[in-house]
Amino acid sequence: MAYLTIFHWGMMLSATYTYGSKIDYSGDGSVLFSNIRQAPGTPLHYWQNLHLGDTVQPHDQFPLLKRGQTYAFQMSAQVDPEDSVAVNIVFLDDNNHIIDQHLVQSLTGSFTMPEIVDSYRIELLNINNKQLHFFAFYLSEIDAMRSLEIEELLSGNLLHVHDYTKPVGREMVVLRHRVPTEIIDLGEVSDQYYLRVPARILDNDDGLHKLMADAYRVLHLNNASDLNWRAMTSETEKAMHIFQNFFRDEK
Repeated sequence: MAYLTIFHWGMMLSATYTYGSKIDYSGDGSVLFSNIRQAPGTPLHYWQNLHLGDTVQPHDQFPLLKRGQTYAFQMSAQVDPEDSVAVNIVFLDDNNHIIDQHLVQSLTGSFTMPEIVDSYRIELLNINNKQLHFFAFYLSEIDAMRSLEIEELLSGNLLHVHDYTKPVGREMVVLRHRVPTEIIDLGEVSDQYYLRVPARILDNDDGLHKLMADAYRVLHLNNASDLNWRAMTSETEKAMHIFQNFFRDEK
């Protein structure tokens, strides 16, 4: 089974260039970053799976990438000016020393994990950037990513993944929203909808109903009777049943 990793811009300041920066965290999970005085070529944000000490913790659910495997990424963002943010993949040994780097001056690209590597870091580099509005960064094996169309219908909450190589079908997967990284399994039908429920409303019926109303509004499903449902974990089963009842009542 193939997986898609979603990287969010969390509020861990140690992973963000903060000196002189203006950083706005939006309610939809996106982040607006600007710092015209930041030196070009330096990271404005990064994700790393290596424990760096007591004050910097490794990211939860950080994907373990296979050595020798090629991966593809795409970033959902608005960049001003165009091409003023680059993606740099840094490969590290067990002493956190740089083995190699792979720079891509685009919001989409690919890289191959070296045969000898202990960990890695994903950096967003400032290339004379004036403003970045960041939504999400997606990563998967290149063969899986080639056939995917990814769309955030509700930023941070409802993700639609279309795979034109899969049999026609629709599935709604209910899962807990995790920041800064999420790993989701790509199902066996063409259209997967991932409804990510914030932890703060998992036991809040009013919050769940509001989230489902927002999701229903943007889905535009003429017929929801053939929509399969799946809860990713037991903690989201209650939310799934509330959502199912909402869809049934709205039909």
